[in-house]
Amino acid sequence: MPVFGKKKVVVIGGNAAGMTAASRLRRLEAGAQVTVLERSRHISYSICGAPYYVEGLVPRVEDLLTFTPETAYSKRGIHVRTEWEATQLLPSRREVECRDLRTGLTERLAFDNLVLATGYRPAVGSVVGADHPAVFKISQLEHLIRLNQFLQTNHPRNAIVVGGGYIGLNTAEALVKRGLSVQVLEKEDHVFRPVDPDIAGLIEKECRTRGIQVSHFTPVSQILFDGNCPRGVIAGGEFYPADLVAVDVGVVPNTDLATEAGLRIGTSTAIAVSPRMETSQEGIYAAGNCAETTHLITKRAVLSGLGTHAVKQGRVAGENIAGMRSEFPGVLQTSITKFFSLSVARTGLNTWEAQRLGFDFASVSVQTPARAAYLRPKETVTVKLLWERKTQRLLGAQIAGSPWTVKRIDVMVACITSGMTLEQIAQIDLAYSPPHSPLWDPIQVAANTALRQSR
Repeated sequence: MPVFGKKKVVVIGGNAAGMTAASRLRRLEAGAQVTVLERSRHISYSICGAPYYVEGLVPRVEDLLTFTPETAYSKRGIHVRTEWEATQLLPSRREVECRDLRTGLTERLAFDNLVLATGYRPAVGSVVGADHPAVFKISQLEHLIRLNQFLQTNHPRNAIVVGGGYIGLNTAEALVKRGLSVQVLEKEDHVFRPVDPDIAGLIEKECRTRGIQVSHFTPVSQILFDGNCPRGVIAGGEFYPADLVAVDVGVVPNTDLATEAGLRIGTSTAIAVSPRMETSQEGIYAAGNCAETTHLITKRAVLSGLGTHAVKQGRVAGENIAGMRSEFPGVLQTSITKFFSLSVARTGLNTWEAQRLGFDFASVSVQTPARAAYLRPKETVTVKLLWERKTQRLLGAQIAGSPWTVKRIDVMVACITSGMTLEQIAQIDLAYSPPHSPLWDPIQVAANTALRQSR
């Protein structure tokens, strides 16, 4: 049994950032009394893996969980209260008011330090009917569990996915593999906004090949129902029939507690924090999808919804509470995902972001062999680079191909982080063997093509 000291730490939010902060703190300061409040029934889960549970690749929902409340206590000495909601912060009193969602019981917890890891919520906007319980928001594990149960009991045949983001497209793939007819309605000119239209076109081609219909410029205004079951949506003035509707139109940070407590909200609309993840109130930290961070290229505040950033921020918060001096440097918004047999990765700035921020830049896209041309089966990979004209400094990269080929994005992350130019990238000493790469790696092919274009 853990022996608790005097320091009391409350963590609001029990997923990636919150549980990482709690775990790191307990490792560094075994005497700290750590209590985690989580309004849902699950903690420390992978929302990115949830569509694979719907698809059937992950057989049990428990496989998506790193911790349960019981293992969090037995292995880390962390007290976790699930289905408990923090309702008010009282910074001057160093207290959190919270409520048991099952019984209505309210309580105030004292703290010496507090971590806000409240995450995000779906940004359903003005879509009438999106809050109906029969509509799946697919932003929390419970939503995907309900979706799987709905598939098993209602046996729907036609699905509409509103929005073509990460989880939306992964869910569309899962639904197709469960035998449904699926249509994705996207209000913009292309799906998967982190990448440029030409790279997104490869995603859409893959989706259509697999039977998913993709429509552009079709903002959904209303979801219609027959009793408690959806019967379709109104988008662009037209009716699209469906007996299952899932919504993935973006997320917004959960900052209500912070705002009401007088904590500073940053320009990104998330909670403003220092590199140590401390808020404007001393001793109160924020981490994960509710906290803003700095973009390493632009040096501007940005909002990230990625789990990789959340766990790092949570670790930094936990270390600083434990008395270490730790900082989170910022992000390049690096991400990677898979749609059927096509994987797509990106880092840095895309074209729209570079234009909006006023960079004088150029770009090049190449499709080139992923390994020696004499090996079968032949395989290609698409590499797109963006660079600053004056300095030839790399600003961004996007890669599309098979899963093993697109992990080259990690090389591009290192190149951008170290400030490398096209000339340096073209000459970088990369590994070669026929099964893994051509003599000139696709990254170097793209860099050399960019150099020729620059000259």
